[in-house]
Parts: sequence; structure tokens; C-alpha cells
Amino acid sequence: MIDGPIPFTDAGRKLYEAHKGARARGVYDFDLTQSRCASPGPVRLMLSPDRLRIWTRPDTVTIQFEWNRLLRLIDMTGKEHKPALVATAMGSSSGVLEKGTLVVKTNNVSEQTLLDDVLPHSEDIQITEQIRLKDPKTLEDRITINDPANYTRPWDAVVTYARGADTAFAEDVCLDRLSAGQPPLPR
Repeated sequence: MIDGPIPFTDAGRKLYEAHKGARARGVYDFDLTQSRCASPGPVRLMLSPDRLRIWTRPDTVTIQFEWNRLLRLIDMTGKEHKPALVATAMGSSSGVLEKGTLVVKTNNVSEQTLLDDVLPHSEDIQITEQIRLKDPKTLEDRITINDPANYTRPWDAVVTYARGADTAFAEDVCLDRLSAGQPPLPR
């Protein structure tokens, strides 16, 4: 769920419209996840309907995704991170626990990823998440996107997850689905 319309800059809207047009024509060269099964990035993975698991250790929170068995590591040490020389698909995430809410800040995310299947972002994006248990069976992730190159102001999306059965993740190989003509990410 997004709070109102997405506040595009002119450049952001132009990219968004180009992505939508390409997708409508069945051309996915702008989307490395769709065309090559590359990592979708932290926001798009959090939006995936596939299951996830969260593990906590003293210095790290790990989110394991069923999709391609990807891992997202959130540094909980509080150490200041130097800017990355090269942005990566998952970026750099650090977190703190504030009154039962895990607050995660992510930067250094490659602009080769998307926020969903068409929403662009720049490498200067700053993502802030507030992840909390609403009740014993419901997890909420409030995602704030701050990317002045593509959006005129920060904006929020809220994702909720229902607790599922604790069963093993099935084998998941994105390239196998792509070869079979299936979508690389579930919709």
C-alpha cells in the first residue's frame, strides 16, 4: 500500500513511463531481474509474495528470502560505514532496535535494480524501513523512499506479512523458471 500518488520528478516520471512502455511491448532490458534473474534489490524483494525468514544474532539480522534463496544482511553493530566504492543490488543496510521496531537504513543500492517492476531509483536513494510485529501473526514493514533524482519528496509504502507455517523453502532457481517461460519473480 502506497500513501497517495507517487511524487515523481520529471526525470523519474520519464523513466517510469519508459519502463511501463517497454514492459507493455514485452521488452525487459531495463529490468535485470526479469531479463537475467539478477537480484531484485531490497525493496522489490520485500514486496515479493514469496516467503521470508528473519534470524537475529547479536551483530546481524539476516532475512532469508525463498526467491533464489537470497540473503539480506542488516548490520546491527552501530559502526559507521564508509561509502561503498561500487553500489550493489542489495546495498548496505544497518539497523537499530527502537522500542520493539527494527529501523533499517539502506544506501549504496545499484540503480540497476527497481523498486517494483517499473519504479526507478538512483544510486543516491536512501531507504528507511520500520519493521515491527503488529501482533504475534502479523509483521509490518513501513518503507520510506528518499531519492531526490526521481521523486520530489520522500514517500512511504507499507507491506504486511502474515506468519506462515515453518516449513522448508522449496528449491527455487530463477533461471529454471525463466528457461521454462515463467516469470522470474512471482506476482
